[in-house]
Order: sequence, then structure tokens, then C-alpha cells
Amino acid sequence: MTKREEVLSMDPFLGLDIAKGESQVQAFLRKKHPYKKSFKFEHHLEGLDVFYKFYKEVEVEAGKDPVVIFESTGHYHDRS
Repeated sequence: MTKREEVLSMDPFLGLDIAKGESQVQAFLRKKHPYKKSFKFEHHLEGLDVFYKFYKEVEVEAGKDPVVIFESTGHYHDRS
């Protein structure tokens, strides 16, 4: 697999469903192959530490950095 194909495959990846105050995360080592159960973490230092440790766990399990995909569930970007 070329480097370009590897990047386009986005394996492994972490999907983050962002909400106000907390986020839901699900990891995939390969498309349609979830890694462990999804979980929530709060948006404070302790919660971000939980997410970071999980990110590193997925990195070790997969042997490479996971891609992180953010899905916003609200209009937090709209400040009008």
C-alpha cells in the first residue's frame, strides 16, 4: 500500500461526536471493525486525559497514529 492509499484508508480512526460539555468516542482499527465500546468523556483536563490515553492505546494496538474525525452535533461554530 502506498503512503497515499494508507492516508486515504483512514485506518485506524477515532470518531468523536462533539456535544456541549462532553464527547462520545468510538475507535475503529479497520472500517466496520470497532475497537472496544464507545464511551463519553467530559471537556475538562481529566476528561481530555482519558481521551488522550485511549488515543495512545489505539495507536499502540494499530501500530500507527489514528485519524481523528470530529462530528459536531450542534451549531457551536455559529456565533451570530
